[in-house]
Parts: sequence; structure tokens; C-alpha cells
Amino acid sequence: MQGDIINHHYKLLERITEDSLSITYQALDQEENRHVAVQVLKEDVARQSVETLLRLKREIKRLSKINHPNLLNILGSGEYEGRFYLITEQLAGGQPLAVMSGKVMDPDTSVAFMLKICSGLAAAHEQDLVHHSLNQSTVLISETGEETTIKLTGFGMSLLLDLAAIKEEQEVVKTFGYMSPEEAGILRKPVDQRSDLYSAGIIFYQLVTGRLPYDGKDVSTLLHQHVAQQSIPPTEINSATPPVLERIILRLIAKDPVNRYQSIDGLLADLSEYRRQRAEGKEVVEFEIARADHLKELRFATRLIGRDDELDALKNAINRASDSKGSLFLIHGGSGSGKTRLIEELGAYMHTVGGALIGGAGIQSDLKIPFQIFSESLGAYIRMLNRLSSEERSVRVNRMKDTLGDLGGGGNSQDSAGDHGLYRRGSGTSEHGL
Repeated sequence: MQGDIINHHYKLLERITEDSLSITYQALDQEENRHVAVQVLKEDVARQSVETLLRLKREIKRLSKINHPNLLNILGSGEYEGRFYLITEQLAGGQPLAVMSGKVMDPDTSVAFMLKICSGLAAAHEQDLVHHSLNQSTVLISETGEETTIKLTGFGMSLLLDLAAIKEEQEVVKTFGYMSPEEAGILRKPVDQRSDLYSAGIIFYQLVTGRLPYDGKDVSTLLHQHVAQQSIPPTEINSATPPVLERIILRLIAKDPVNRYQSIDGLLADLSEYRRQRAEGKEVVEFEIARADHLKELRFATRLIGRDDELDALKNAINRASDSKGSLFLIHGGSGSGKTRLIEELGAYMHTVGGALIGGAGIQSDLKIPFQIFSESLGAYIRMLNRLSSEERSVRVNRMKDTLGDLGGGGNSQDSAGDHGLYRRGSGTSEHGL
């Protein structure tokens, strides 16, 4: 496409970056005589459903109405040769924050960076826009002299992601290394602004320690670490990290959204308070965090209350299943009695012990095929296998063969876990067979 002219006046000059979804070019706006950036979807990505592309266009349209110094300015969008493109300002000297990966920032600089990142997020959240895929590659930085410009990009691109198709290690880490448990579907909790705050917390952690809190290199390991493993406190990696910043970071990356900052405003207030005290010359900054934090809207997702006995019984069944002692449970009750919440809590526990919650929908009017629920459950498990590394997938397939014997058939691992091309968030029955 290099050399092509889009929309009659954007001439594509040279390729700037490329990822799994798109290619970004430097282009010349021949009408305004200025350089811009043109992001063009790859051909296979452009063949998304009409509904997905419409959702992307609506989100881009809403974002284009926001003028903020920490958001990459959107100049236009359209289609060229059947592929969606997005035209944005070109940030002079701009590079992804990922180029600084591995470097440890001093606390004051990391706070200055986070204030700008969070200011951009706040502008988007104010318009009910959630990024969904915030990471160091979607944060652009440009340093000119003593001034550092930071702009967020990549809004809406998560709509195009086929999570099951992400296999290459760098893409796996870039995507799942920053993704909140609920965004990945491990926790059945609402995906909202707090999911962005989790990703921002991962970036903050990385700035002050020079590493990610979770070091998995494949999808399965990273998902398990995000929901079940406690990250190493930043002060244990970098002793120069002020304790108050550590508390802010650990609050941001809390596994349950209820335990995180509830709004970007609360986080900005704490970062600003840190900067204020440092400007006053205080060597040791100390204050109670999250005092200004509050929900901007009422959410009805709360901790599970009054079902401890039932949840304990199910957890015990999972533990017994690990010893090949299966169980069958019927969870019943009227609408609104908490059945779904009970299963959500069970799913979270399942991941902490290395299991997986899979299942199918049992809607009576749709049950036209015998054992359809079991078929859907097996399909969900196969899709889960496809997200694992080839080594771990082979281990699990061989384990099934050893357990089932002749009942398991003789197909190889590729046949047993064929590519269904699907990723369903929140598919829920235990790998161990509850």
C-alpha cells in the first residue's frame, strides 16, 4: 500500500509500526501539507463481522469528539479497498512506552508518567469509553528537551482481537500480561473502567520495577497468575519505591474489581497528592490512599453473601475431584436467588487450584439435541485447550488419554483439540468433572 493515496489526499509514505491487527503508515495530508499517521487493518482482520466493524466505528466516532492532550487526536476514518483505516495526528518522535521496557524509573518520574496516562484515561472514562487493551504498546511517548508528551492510542482495537489466535510469545505477553481477570473471562465480574485501572496498575508496576508482576510466557500460565498468584511487592524488587506508591500499585492490581480503585478520579487524587508533597520538599511522602475514591455509578455486583456453606461444599468437591473422586451437584433456586454468583465465585476458586470452569447453556426451549449441554461443555474445553501452549496442550491431552483409556479414542493432540477459532469469555463444570 506504500505510495497509495487514501481518500484523495492522504499519501502513504512509509510503514511506522505493525502488529497483529493493523499496519500504521506515515502519510502526507496533501490538502493541509502536514504529516499524519494512517492505521490500516490487515486483510484478515478486516473480514470481521459487520456488527463488530460497526461497533468499532461507533467507538472511534465517540473518541474523535474528545480533545485532550493525552489522547492521540483522531482526524478521520473510512474504508479503502475494503479495509477500515484510521487517521490520527502523528506524534513527532513518538514511540511506544514499550521501548523503555526493562528500565527502572525513579519514583517521581514514574508518577509524572502515570499522571499523564491517567489523565487521558479520565477523559475517555468521562465519556463512558473503556480502553480494554491498555498496555505499554498503546502508550506513546515523545521527549523533546525536558518535556515529555504522552498520548494514549488503541481504543476500540480490542473489539477485533481473536484471543484464541494469539500464540506468539511477544503478542501473548503484550495482551495477557496486562489484562484484568474479568477482561480475560476468568472472573465473571463486570468489565468496566476498573479493568482499565488494573492495566494501568500493571504499567505502573513495570515503571517502578522494570518488570511485569507476572512472568508467564503462555496464555494459560498468565491467566492463572493473574487470578491466583500474588505479585512480588514492588519494594522487594526496587527498594527505592516509596511505600505509599507500593500501596497504590497493589490496590490497582487487586484481583477483584471491588478491591481496586473504583474510579480514575480517586487514583488521580492520590498521584497528585504524592506530587504535591514532593514539590513541598518532603523526602518521605505518606498519606492514606483512596480517600477521594468513590463509585461514579451504582454497581450491583457485590461479594457473595449468605452462601458460604454452599460455596464450601463445592470447593470441597473440587478438592475431592483432584483425587479422582467425582461428584454431582444440582444448584437450584428461583430467579435472582444467586445461582450465577455462586458459580462465578466457584470459577474464581477453580482457577486458583489450577482447574478450569467449562459448561454449556441449558435453555429448555433450545435443547433439541440429546446431551447438548455436555457437547457444549466439551466444546468449551477444547477451545480452552487451543489457548494453551503446544507443550501444555499435549500434556493435558495425554493425561486425558491415560485417564480414559480406550474410551478416549486414538486421535493425536491436534485432532483432539482442533482449531475451532472461537474464544468465549466465561464459559463455565470443572476440568476435573464436578
